[in-house]
Amino acid sequence: MDFIYQLAGISRGEEAIAVHFHNEEGDLTFNSASPNVTAKVGIDHTIFGEDFAFLKSVVADATSKITIPSPSVVHFRGRPSAIDRSVYLDDEEFWQDLAGAFVTS
Repeated sequence: MDFIYQLAGISRGEEAIAVHFHNEEGDLTFNSASPNVTAKVGIDHTIFGEDFAFLKSVVADATSKITIPSPSVVHFRGRPSAIDRSVYLDDEEFWQDLAGAFVTS
């Protein structure tokens, strides 16, 4: 979520939601804050650029990679009620802005 919360227009909400995982070691549940969309979504700075530059500088024998969450994380963790409808009257504009922020990042 540290990537998501750096997108313009998305902030950490007060509501905690339960997130469930299952793997070979068993079940894991933790609470995560839901993202709130309070302004037009976009990107106004490079996210993880300095982190990646550092990683690349210290990894000599492998390909340096970072991962980011998919745009659907905003939907599944935030749910439609997390979108301020005075900012986005319809979902299509929201998804276009969100996808655009990921393409730009």
